[in-house]
Amino acid sequence: MSAPILWAVAEGPSAGLWFGTSSGLDRYDRDTGRVEHHLLDPVGAGDVKRRNFTRCLTWDDGGSLWIGRLYTGVDVYDPGTGRFRNMRHVQGAANTISSNNVRAVYQDDCGDMWFGTWKGGLDNYDPRTGTFINFGHHPDDPASLSNNSVVSLLQDSNGTYWVATASGLNRLVFDGDPTEPVSAGDRQPHITRFHHDPDDPRSISNSYVLSIHEARNGDLWFGTMLGLSRLRKSDRDHPVFHRYFMKNGLPSDVVYGILEDDRGRLWLSTNYGLSCFDPDTGIFRNYDTRDGLLGNEYNTGAYARTAAGTFVFGGVGGASEFDPDSIVDSAYAPPVVLTGFNIFDQPARLGKSLSCCNEITLSYRDNYFSFEFAAMDFSTPDRNRYSYMLQGLDKAWTQAGTRNFVGYTHVDAGSYTFMVKGTNGDGVWSDDIASIRIVITPPFWKTWWFILLLVTAIGGGVAALITIRVRQLLAIERLRSKIAADLHDDIGAGLTEITLMGHIIAQKLPPEPRQLVKSETEKIRTTARTLIVSMSDIVWLVDPGRDSLYDLISRLSDSFSETLRGLDIRFTAENLDSLKSVRLKMEYRQHLLLIFKEAINNSLKYSACTEINLKVELKGSRLTMQLRDDGDGFEIKDDSTGNGLKNMQNRAQRIGGVVSIHSSIGEGTTVEYSGSIG
Repeated sequence: MSAPILWAVAEGPSAGLWFGTSSGLDRYDRDTGRVEHHLLDPVGAGDVKRRNFTRCLTWDDGGSLWIGRLYTGVDVYDPGTGRFRNMRHVQGAANTISSNNVRAVYQDDCGDMWFGTWKGGLDNYDPRTGTFINFGHHPDDPASLSNNSVVSLLQDSNGTYWVATASGLNRLVFDGDPTEPVSAGDRQPHITRFHHDPDDPRSISNSYVLSIHEARNGDLWFGTMLGLSRLRKSDRDHPVFHRYFMKNGLPSDVVYGILEDDRGRLWLSTNYGLSCFDPDTGIFRNYDTRDGLLGNEYNTGAYARTAAGTFVFGGVGGASEFDPDSIVDSAYAPPVVLTGFNIFDQPARLGKSLSCCNEITLSYRDNYFSFEFAAMDFSTPDRNRYSYMLQGLDKAWTQAGTRNFVGYTHVDAGSYTFMVKGTNGDGVWSDDIASIRIVITPPFWKTWWFILLLVTAIGGGVAALITIRVRQLLAIERLRSKIAADLHDDIGAGLTEITLMGHIIAQKLPPEPRQLVKSETEKIRTTARTLIVSMSDIVWLVDPGRDSLYDLISRLSDSFSETLRGLDIRFTAENLDSLKSVRLKMEYRQHLLLIFKEAINNSLKYSACTEINLKVELKGSRLTMQLRDDGDGFEIKDDSTGNGLKNMQNRAQRIGGVVSIHSSIGEGTTVEYSGSIG
């Protein structure tokens, strides 16, 4: 070869192989094994190599070889005459190729030629008329090409053009009849761009696309600078890309070329050898110089399928040709063994060989441990692949590639099973799985006995506190009962006796002296009766047997029963039976009692009513008490200074409630309390 690095490969009509190099165009004759070197006519000393740097090749239907050059545009080679015809960009001239740096040459189904240039965009050339049409990138037009540096292109079976650039993939759909050349008439393209989106796993794997291939089933495949991408035929209307990387089995994430064999397998040239990929199984089988390849690094565009069905891939070091059907992989499925177990990167002392262990018990302190393993195929051990899973922690098998070790950190206490399986050097997976049980003991504060002891201790403490609290409450209840009894028996009886004594003294005095002290004796009796009523309320409040809301309503009714009968006023209360289980604090009962005693007193004194109704509602912890009379009512004024209303509002505020009064002339009066009893 004229140079060690091959940039392009094409098979000629006479079955010879043509190679593009940095020094020109070479033809390899399979029959003689000879290499013919073809150069353009030199135009001056030192210019020959620069003019002949060849980047891409393609044969047209008429038997001419189209040659894309790095510096001098496109040459058309006629094998019959051995002559070259050059087409290059001329600054300022119309109807020329857009750039002299040509990276892709392609003939479509209508016979038009397409040139992908570097920084010049995409050119359509009609050999019949000799005219050019340029499609380029325009920053302000999202419907233009994504970039002016075109790397490769392809027309699919639907007539759609796919153009790969240095920053994005482009789909071109032209108006009009797809069987007519693009150069005929006014066929305008509709361009759709596809870019890699790091936040979208359905986007193409990388925006720098190197190669395009349409499979026999209609799927499109794209080799990129970072992975292989697949666009299924069924996803073309709403593109969803499926991606493959080194972690899936590729030898390198840079995919230069794609060829398909008769079995539907894809052969990929990469930056580290060739890979055979089966789309049905998702399995990659990788090959490198150890398998007979001349080199491991290949180039964009340097690949071709020959008429005989052989594949040719070129790159650094030359080219390799082979029949994909003649390559047979080893069927040996090697077992996998565990070769090492480490704790904090130090070999663990197990007391016996790891291969003889079925279970390893670790302390919770051993929170970093690792395994080493090996597949028992020693032909090319560095190509054996592995998959592992720590059952109980990992949700699925992890593809480890050729890495034969794995580490785990901060694994919780529990029981786990480590499993690993592997392949031979040809990528054949074994059904044999090596496994070992791992038991991690918890710290003492997470053991069942410690938790039970802690629960017991806490439960005992809570029970003791509850017992003490119950005893305190019972003691308070007994004290309240005693105070209520003492008040009733001693002070209440004493006040009653004072009332009687005042009456007796008044009766024993002669009429004239009796008249002199009449007002004082009446005051003694009135004060004593008032104190008796107040004392009765206090006894009622203190008595623990009267803590319910029901008792409060009953107390209000009892307090005014005689007065109500004397005035012939009917008193009714609603929802009493549902209030027996509602307990109230003593202070809460006291303020409610005094609020509604004040309200009833006002109705009795001023309303001239015939009926008083008390309605009580409890929703959750929200209490509403509404006292309504059917009396004369009154006009409520904003500047009212009555002490009764103020006292009721102050008492309501002390227990977290609100008192409101609604009244109007002739409509009666309603006093409403609302507040929480929680």
